[in-house]
Amino acid sequence: MRAALRRGRPDEAGFDEHGEVLEVGEVRLDAGRHEVAVRGERVALPLKEFELLELLLANAGRVLTR
Repeated sequence: MRAALRRGRPDEAGFDEHGEVLEVGEVRLDAGRHEVAVRGERVALPLKEFELLELLLANAGRVLTR
């Protein structure tokens, strides 16, 4: 997972430079503000957990290797 996080997002097409927001189901991740909300409630995450969640949300529906 560390290597995948270092490589960054494989597909930047879904992001704009001002508001990088990912929404999957009831989870909303605002990369620009480093905020995560589940069902409208903010969740505080350490940086690595935030980066990992961002990677997983950006690849929703895909199987990822370690």
